[in-house]
Amino acid sequence: MSLFTYYVRVFFNYSPKLAIELASGFFAQVALLFEIWFFLITRKTILRGKNKTFNFIFKNKEFSLTLNSVVDIAVLAEVFVLKEYQWPLEHGVTNILDLGAHWGDSSIYYAINYPEATIFAVEPTPVPYSRLEAVSKQFNNIVPIEGALSSKVGTQKLFISSTTFGNSFTNRNNVDDEIIVKTYDFGAFCDLAKVKCFDLVKFDIEGAESYIFENSKIKDLSTAFIGEIHLDLMDFTLDDIKKYFFGFKLDIEKISEKRYILRAVKN
Repeated sequence: MSLFTYYVRVFFNYSPKLAIELASGFFAQVALLFEIWFFLITRKTILRGKNKTFNFIFKNKEFSLTLNSVVDIAVLAEVFVLKEYQWPLEHGVTNILDLGAHWGDSSIYYAINYPEATIFAVEPTPVPYSRLEAVSKQFNNIVPIEGALSSKVGTQKLFISSTTFGNSFTNRNNVDDEIIVKTYDFGAFCDLAKVKCFDLVKFDIEGAESYIFENSKIKDLSTAFIGEIHLDLMDFTLDDIKKYFFGFKLDIEKISEKRYILRAVKN
């Protein structure tokens, strides 16, 4: 997809739908739509690089977000319009592990949909993490954790891409920088959350999901999983992953070349 096509899609498709989802009442939705449009236009012109704070409402919960790019709008649309991380868990959800929480978009979605649950929001990169911390102060059930999933507790080199949501342990062509980040294994996350098994694990961690798939005790980690699979960043095939999730009801949806959304719930 070209940059122009991407921008047009965000402007004419995602923005109106996002205004409907994140405002209450017709006039408020129209006002929010024009506010989003103005934001998108000025990102490229007079207000390039400037942040803007939006006031949103979702399922009667009011919150504010300071956004700074077209990508931020697109990310919100993925979560609240396309509902990429929607999962039909209805009762008994007490804890959710959000791996690759970025600046809190998916954590907000879960915090509002599951107000009785604690969302452990994990993000290793300093700039998105600082935004995540600010967001979490508006929700009493989001716990930010600075770090990343790995095979062990310690540190690891993270390659920083030209966009903050493309950071990965894998060195790719769009790398701009390298940093050392904290790492945790699943046992450490369970210790932090004081749980034996998570009710839901969401992941969008650019290939580091391999640390989930290669875990021989995957059934003990969580009763449900939802997240993005990056086959181009791992030495796994879809057949490999299906074997690891034996005993789960499994749905795998293709979203682009070598990229899939996995949804799994324990039978």
